[in-house]
Amino acid sequence: VETTVAKAVLFTAGAVTTPVTDLVALLGYKYFYMALQLVFGLLLGHGHRPSGVIYHALALALQVACGVALWQALRRLARMQPTVGQECVSDIHKL
Repeated sequence: VETTVAKAVLFTAGAVTTPVTDLVALLGYKYFYMALQLVFGLLLGHGHRPSGVIYHALALALQVACGVALWQALRRLARMQPTVGQECVSDIHKL
C-alpha cells in the first residue's frame, strides 16, 4: 500500500518513469533492519528481554546502518525526479 501511494504521488508530480523496484527498496529498507533487530533480540535474549553489552552494541550498529541506508537512499532519490516537467502527465488527459 505504501509503495502504491508513493508511486501515485510521484506520477502526479510528473515522475512517470520511476521504477517500482526502486520505490520498494526505498520504502522497505526499514523492515530489513527491524527484522535483524528482532532476530538478534531473540537469539541473545533466549526468549526473554535481551540485555547486555553485546545486544546494545549490535542494536547501536543496526541503527547506524539504518541511518546510512536512509542517507544513501535519499542521495539517490534525484533520479526519480521528472526530467522534462509535467508534459507527459498532461498528455493523458487528451485520451
